[in-house]
Amino acid sequence: PATLTIRPKDARSGVRRFDIVVKAKGTEHRASGTIVTSSWDVRFFRWTKDPREDADAWKSLLAGEPAERRTLPALDFRWQGGKVSDAVGADRFATLATTEIALPAGKWTLRTVSDDGIRVWVDDRLVVDDWTHHGPTPHDADLEFATAATHRVRVEHFEIDGWAALSVTFAPR
Repeated sequence: PATLTIRPKDARSGVRRFDIVVKAKGTEHRASGTIVTSSWDVRFFRWTKDPREDADAWKSLLAGEPAERRTLPALDFRWQGGKVSDAVGADRFATLATTEIALPAGKWTLRTVSDDGIRVWVDDRLVVDDWTHHGPTPHDADLEFATAATHRVRVEHFEIDGWAALSVTFAPR
C-alpha cells in the first residue's frame, strides 16, 4: 500500500550504505542497501547513418556538437515510445554519457538495461558490448577493484526506433 524511496541528502558522488526500519500496524520491516551516486555528463545527438554500419560516422558524431547536453545524478532513462526532448526526438538518437565514480576496493556489478545498442567502458576497458537492435535488455559486468579509486565510466548508446531505454547502475557483490 506504500512506496518508500531512499535518496542521499546531497548530490555528492560516492557510495553510501543505508539501514532503515519501518513500523506499520505493529510489524517491523527492515531494509538495508547501498546507494551509489555520481554526476553524469550526458550528451544526446541526432544521427542519420546507422551506428552498426559506419564506425567512422559514429566517431565523428560523438566528437561533434550535441543536440542537447545535461548533467544528471543518475543514468536512468525509460523513454519507452516517447521522445527525449524536442531537440533530440524519439528515434535515431545517440547518447554519450561519462562520469567518474569513487568506489571502495572490492567486487562490484555494473548493470545496464538498454534499448537499443550499448557499449560501456570502465577505465578504458570495454565491459559491456551489445551493439545491436534489441528490446530492453539487461547486461551485467562483474568488476573487481584491488584498491579504492576513482574510475572513469563511458557509455555509448544508440536508439533506432520504437521503445527506448538506458540505465547504468553499480552495486556491491
